[in-house]
Order: sequence, then C-alpha cells, then structure tokens
Amino acid sequence: MRTVCLNDYIGTFGGTLVPEESFDAFALRAERTLDADTFGRARQALDSGSIHAPAVKNCICALAELFYLQDTGRADTVQKETVGSWSRTYLCGRGVSKSAARREVEETFLAGTGLLFRGR
Repeated sequence: MRTVCLNDYIGTFGGTLVPEESFDAFALRAERTLDADTFGRARQALDSGSIHAPAVKNCICALAELFYLQDTGRADTVQKETVGSWSRTYLCGRGVSKSAARREVEETFLAGTGLLFRGR
C-alpha cells in the first residue's frame, strides 16, 4: 500500500526531521490516516496519477513529520516554520487536539483539491 518512499521525503519534499530508519513506519501510518480522512480519495489520486498526486505525497510526508513530532513529544516545540513562501505549522499541545493538528496539515496541502470534501 505504501506509495511514498524515503526518496520522495528527502528529495521532493525536502524533509530532514524524521530519521531514515523510522520514516517507513511513519509514512505508512500517514498514508492510512490520510486515506481514511479522505474516504479513499487520496489512494485513488495516487493510483490514477491524478494531478493531485504530488499534493497527496507532500501531505503524507508532512503528516509523517507531525506523527513523528507527536510520538517523540516534540510537537509543541515547532509552532511555525517558513522556508521562502512555504510554511508549515504544528499545532499540537497547549490545548489543541492531535486531530486538529492533523486537519491543519491536511488542509495546508489539500485545500482546493476536493479530496477533503466530507459530503457526497
């Protein structure tokens, strides 16, 4: 099922936070979570090679980082990160639920794609 690999994380996404030996586990968890949150649309976008596939892959990488931060207890140390015009915010801790932080990441990457639509 896993479609995002370490090369995607390091090369395309530019990730450095998740240790290489841990990335596969966090990426798999991120993929399964995102697929559930999108009612299977994320998987369909990846499988079909949709124009949204790169956004889905980036979202999976960002979720893997979020899960890594949450699991290691470092989630509330990164509140905002900006590189050029791109930014990421982890809102865990201090009264914000893990699901709210996850939703924030998903909306950052998938807003406007229709993949997060909860209706019919």
